[in-house]
Amino acid sequence: MSSPREWPRVGDVSVDPAALTAPGRELRELLAELGAPDPATTSGGLPPDGWRELSSTAPGTVVLGSPVDDGATRWWIGLVSRRAGGAPPVWRARDDAVPLRPSRAERGQGLRLRWAGPTRSTPDLDVLAVDVVNEGPDRWSPQQGENFVALGFLRPVDEGRGAVSFGYHAGQRTAVPLDPGEYAREAVTISAAEWARVAPGRHHVHALIPALDLGSDSPLEIELTEEAIARRHPAGRDG
Repeated sequence: MSSPREWPRVGDVSVDPAALTAPGRELRELLAELGAPDPATTSGGLPPDGWRELSSTAPGTVVLGSPVDDGATRWWIGLVSRRAGGAPPVWRARDDAVPLRPSRAERGQGLRLRWAGPTRSTPDLDVLAVDVVNEGPDRWSPQQGENFVALGFLRPVDEGRGAVSFGYHAGQRTAVPLDPGEYAREAVTISAAEWARVAPGRHHVHALIPALDLGSDSPLEIELTEEAIARRHPAGRDG
């Protein structure tokens, strides 16, 4: 079975291929099952049928989609989001169709994420950088919405890489075309949440570009002191 990183995407949502070929249903029927309002008052010009559950992007959120045509290369999509306190779920639909896109793993083929030379030789947690290198035989060109936003994750050396989680990150650093052998250098951001959970000791630093599911080829190894953590911990920034 393929993993979510290998699933195609509808817009920016990774979707199990089986969901794309599942039988379509009436939107009104699906929304009623999910407890959402009558689509007659919320769906505008969306098609009434052909809908199926594509993904659960977060707890309490379900993505529904319907193909625009038989080729299923473009989709209408919307979100059903549950609310606290027993309030009815909210249904929000896009008013434009989104394309069926390759998986993040497929889009990252031919690219490698390496630590920039100065970062590897003299790591400075305030100015980390990575290079996105095109090692493939052909020019790599970004698709709409793809970016080179790089995030850093801290893991104790004896813990290994482990799993990482991240929210959606908009493309402040839009991806650029790369000819074979070319690279783009990007700053790496370590979030406040990472600093809030670490303790002093030896740590590995991993880098990841979520938009392409592209991880650094090897970690940096650094020593985290109490002083270094205190300077970056959210609680240590007061005053």
